[in-house]
This record gives sequence, C-alpha cells and structure tokens, in this order.
Amino acid sequence: MPIQYVCIDPHGNPVLLGGLNELQVEDNAMTAKLTILVLTLFIYVLIVAAFNRARVKYSGGKVGDVINLILITVVLMFLGDYVLLLEPYLEDNILFTLQTLFRTTALSFLAYGGARIAGR
Repeated sequence: MPIQYVCIDPHGNPVLLGGLNELQVEDNAMTAKLTILVLTLFIYVLIVAAFNRARVKYSGGKVGDVINLILITVVLMFLGDYVLLLEPYLEDNILFTLQTLFRTTALSFLAYGGARIAGR
C-alpha cells in the first residue's frame, strides 16, 4: 500500500504528492542503517588496529595499561553499537537495554581502570 505525502501549497490548499510504497521506505531505511554500520565498523577496525600496534610497541607500564583499557572500551562500545543487528530477533526495549548496558559497562570500565592506573 503506498504511503501518500500531502503538502500545503502557498494558497493553503492540500496537494497530494506521489507516494512511496512501504517496501521502498523500508529499503531506504535499511540501506542507511547498513551504510552507517559499515562506516562505524571501518572506524572501529582502524582504532583497534592502531591501538593494537601501539600495545605491542609500548607493552608494560602505565602506557601499556592505558592502551589495554582503551582497547577493551572500544570492543565494548563496538558490541553496544552492533546489538542493532539483532533487531529482527529482539524487541526494541531489549535492544535498547543491551545497547545501554554495553556502553555503560565500557565507560565504567574505562573510569575504574583509569582511576586504578592513576592511583599507582
């Protein structure tokens, strides 16, 4: 069934615009979501690769510990972002809860680990 769009012309009269069917709207939304997920995946891979190289170079000491903290935080944030892939299988409130849980865990881990490292 087509979705009709109504616009108001300068004289205040409603004008019926061409419609898109629901499948086209859903395909456009899925394409946008997939594009964003691929872009964020690329960014996460770059971050993990860079910090993994730095971890090898600066192993041990506070710098190595900070790099490990950042890597674990990035992985948890990645999991929080990619929980959206479970959308066909889980309800929205469960997805939101899982996403919030992973992100909160990542930030809490970073804060706790940073405080521990700073306290040494």
